[in-house]
Amino acid sequence: KLIGGLEYHYSVKGDDLPSPQKIDPKLQKEAIESMVDCLKPENLGLPESLVAMIPPRPPGYGRGRENFPSRTGVMFDPLAAAENLSDRILEILFHPQRLARMEQFAAEDKEYPSFEYAVSRVRANTWEQARSKGNEGLIQRIVELKLLYRLMAISNDPNAAGYVREVAFDQVVNFPAGYGRNLTDDHLKFVNHEIERFKSNPSEFEIPDSPKMPDGSPIGMDCLFD
Repeated sequence: KLIGGLEYHYSVKGDDLPSPQKIDPKLQKEAIESMVDCLKPENLGLPESLVAMIPPRPPGYGRGRENFPSRTGVMFDPLAAAENLSDRILEILFHPQRLARMEQFAAEDKEYPSFEYAVSRVRANTWEQARSKGNEGLIQRIVELKLLYRLMAISNDPNAAGYVREVAFDQVVNFPAGYGRNLTDDHLKFVNHEIERFKSNPSEFEIPDSPKMPDGSPIGMDCLFD
C-alpha cells in the first residue's frame, strides 16, 4: 500500500482530522525496490535439498487445490512455483489503479515514482542482469517474459486509465534492443517474436495463463467447496 499510496482517515463534517497525504516519494521508491528484490532468481527459487524432499504423488493421490500445479508431469515443478509467485508480484506492483495514482502523483511532482520508473527498476534487475546458471537462469527468463506479458495485459485492459495504457503500450512496442546483449539466442528470438505478434494485432493477442496459485486457508477443508 506504500506504492502509489495515501495516508488518510475516514472523516465526517466538523472533525479535525488531517487531509489525505501522499506517501513520501522516497518511501515509495524503497517499497518498489523491496518488490523488485522479491523477483530475483535466488529469492524465487527453492533449494535442491527442499525439492528433493517432494517426491511424485502416488497413484490415487492427485494434485488438489493446496498443491502448486506442474508443467513437468508427476514431478514437483519448482519453476512453476517461481512462475506463479513472480506473476503474482508483478500483478500487485502493476495493478492498474495503483499505476493511475502513480502517474497522477508523478505528473504533479517529479520526485514521485511513475509507472515508467517502476518498469525501469524491474528491468534493471532482470533484463539488464548477467545470465545466471542452472535453474536460476531459467527463472530469470520466466520473470522477464512475465514482465513483458504484464505490460501487454495492461495495454489491453479497457478498465485501466488511458494514460496508463499508453505507457504500457509504449514500453512494449519500444522495447529496448540493448537488453538483448544479455539474453540467450532462443530467449531473445522468442521475446522478439511475441513483441511482433503483439504489435501486429494488440487487441487479439492472448496472454498465456500462469499456473494457478494454491488456495490459502482454510487448509484441508475441501468440503467447504463441494
